[in-house]
Amino acid sequence: MSKVLIVTGASKHPGIGSAVSMLAVSHDWNVIVNGRSEPTWTGDRAIFVPGDICKESTQQAIVDTAINHWGRIDGIVHNAALTHSAKAIDFALDWKS
Repeated sequence: MSKVLIVTGASKHPGIGSAVSMLAVSHDWNVIVNGRSEPTWTGDRAIFVPGDICKESTQQAIVDTAINHWGRIDGIVHNAALTHSAKAIDFALDWKS
């Protein structure tokens, strides 16, 4: 029986999340691919679940999709990132703040 992996932040190619997802598929794993935009490489072993992983509805959709399609979850790679862009001068000098 194939393992089931969830990978967040996996819609950009090239990228770490998409590379992990494609590697898992090449080793006969089934993968739930999550991101904000649909990747071009999904297929029978890789199902795309769109959305912002910070939202509970997206989290539930990912879990539901994995359970409904493959009946289990064997691993999670949380690769999604949240970045904050600003000028260096605007960042606090006190790293504890």
